[in-house]
Amino acid sequence: MDNFSTLILSLNVRPKWYHSLWLGILLIILFPIIGILVSNIRSRYVVRKNRELKKRIEQKTIHLANRVRMQELIIRAIGHDIRTPLKYHIILSKNIKELTEKGNDLLAKKSAILNDSSQQLFQLVENFVQYLKAQNNTHIGQAKEVVLNTVLERKLAFFKDISHKNKNVLLNIDTVDVVVYSDPELLSIIIHNLIDNAIKVASDGLITTQIGINKNNKPFLTIRDCGPGLPLNILKWFNRPNELDEQSTADDRPSNCGLGLTMVRQLARLLKIEIKAHADFDHGTTFTLLFLPLKAGQPIKY
Repeated sequence: MDNFSTLILSLNVRPKWYHSLWLGILLIILFPIIGILVSNIRSRYVVRKNRELKKRIEQKTIHLANRVRMQELIIRAIGHDIRTPLKYHIILSKNIKELTEKGNDLLAKKSAILNDSSQQLFQLVENFVQYLKAQNNTHIGQAKEVVLNTVLERKLAFFKDISHKNKNVLLNIDTVDVVVYSDPELLSIIIHNLIDNAIKVASDGLITTQIGINKNNKPFLTIRDCGPGLPLNILKWFNRPNELDEQSTADDRPSNCGLGLTMVRQLARLLKIEIKAHADFDHGTTFTLLFLPLKAGQPIKY
């Protein structure tokens, strides 16, 4: 009866790690830290998004301000460059009518002057229309194959009679066909304005144009006159980086600078053309257009 033994068995059951006290303490410490981190990340995200939105709004504001400023300049140019020739046309047509009635030999000369003036006026209006279309559309179209020589020769032919009357000589140095991808209408406006400016300043001299491929295999076009040279303030403004235009809403165009060069700068930026001016005092100004690669059909956005 008394033959028995007592066995005491002690079991030590360890809690799972996720039931441990140290984990509970750690979680109590980490939860506020994680909450703070999440809040900071969210705040930074909101701040970054607000900064991006503010930047986009500022860019849109600058874009709209520049557009309004250019439209005001065009309105002023229309008032001066179109209304004045129209008044001249009215007077000239009246003279032609009188000469016709009298059978005067000056009729042919007067008619030729009227024809030249009408062509210039039409081209000026056409340039303004195309430029305003470019400003009022976020998507203009697609880059097309353009034979640079063809555009240049067409413009040289347009200015041929005018240049002869002003004793200018237009010389196209390079006759090799060079193909670029661009918007032909807007590119034509750039070339038109540069040749027009060259003719105005080179009243009795040589205007040279050259087309070629540089050592980096990029097409280029140069237009050089032998006038007095571009004023220093216009030269600095014309050659400044495009980023400065995008960051400014003020009209910092030099007071002695015409609308044509402003259009040239903006259209060159639009068409991905690097354009620079180099002036030698009393030895003329050279404008160099370097065409950056655009693919056929690539959208051109303003």
